[in-house]
Amino acid sequence: ALQVPSVIPLVPAAPAIVPPTNEDASVTLGVKFSSSVSGFVKGVRFFSPDNIGGTYTGQLWSAGGTLLASGTFTGVTTNAWQELVFTTPVLIAANTTYIASYHTTGTTYVGTAGGFAGAFTNGSLTAPDNASAGGNGVYAYGGTPVFPTNSVGGNYWADVIFASNIYTFNLTGIQ
Repeated sequence: ALQVPSVIPLVPAAPAIVPPTNEDASVTLGVKFSSSVSGFVKGVRFFSPDNIGGTYTGQLWSAGGTLLASGTFTGVTTNAWQELVFTTPVLIAANTTYIASYHTTGTTYVGTAGGFAGAFTNGSLTAPDNASAGGNGVYAYGGTPVFPTNSVGGNYWADVIFASNIYTFNLTGIQ
């Protein structure tokens, strides 16, 4: 029986209720992450505020700022995880840093100050803490998505949808 790897997010649960943060400009918000195994980033997600507005797009970046995939979120609802599945999954290398982000033209997002005092790990995925990542919870202002490089250590509840490319099977006989 072939066992297909499961699709996992970095953050499996919803954040505790967090008041939305208001800004006066469009912004790209993201998270640095890596996987201990190679696999496919199938998309990105973010936790939406209770006051949505504008358009939302998602991005996957290399640590050096190369845009690897992007798309537009549709049907965004309040206070829930929003998921964007890329047209083509992106193969990522093990133990390599990437950035999952979303851009909003609205002026509200969910944020938790000091959200990366410690690392987050779920399965093979890890979002490093601020100290080891040179700042996590990254952002950049702009009317269109831009590579987010600024950090004050906040968690903006950006996330990744990942599946390893390791398949296992049980051999039941040879003929």
